[in-house]
Amino acid sequence: MAKYGEYDSEEELWFEWYLDELYELGLIKSYYYHPPSFELSLPVSYKLEERKKTKTNILTREFLKSHNYQLDFKIIWDYVALGKLFNIIGETVKQKAYFWAARDDNDFISYVDVKGAFAAKNNNSATTFPLNQKWLWDKYGIYVQKVMVSNKRNSVFAKTFTPEKFLTTEKTGQDRMIHYKPILTINKFLEL
Repeated sequence: MAKYGEYDSEEELWFEWYLDELYELGLIKSYYYHPPSFELSLPVSYKLEERKKTKTNILTREFLKSHNYQLDFKIIWDYVALGKLFNIIGETVKQKAYFWAARDDNDFISYVDVKGAFAAKNNNSATTFPLNQKWLWDKYGIYVQKVMVSNKRNSVFAKTFTPEKFLTTEKTGQDRMIHYKPILTINKFLEL
């Protein structure tokens, strides 16, 4: 298990705790943190002729840089989680699950970008994520789902289950202040 510091944010570590519980119960086959990035646009450059006394050089200058998108997690689901935790994009659903997955041969794959409670209107990610999300769908047919991870009511933890490790703080081991009534275990969630 990685520790905070090896992640871009504390929320990404918390989400790993969530995925670990799913993996332990066999609901996901595997997951990957920061899988290979996607190239959304190539750089745009021009040629510049540089004349010197004895020769002429042709230089390449870039006026638009390439744009790559790095998502946070790739999740490969086990079929047993279908309908409870994920639905398949493009198929009729019997009941709404939290995650969306694409069918890829015999696998069901979700791509996730983890956001914390800070992801608000004035946050750069709040502006860039929807654009990258649409661009990735248009170019590759890949849906990246924004997943809020926090101790607030809009969190994936509040809408599904709360990982056991999240219930106490890492430093003191005291109960964490949570602003929703947590479903204490994944097993209770799966019974619903």
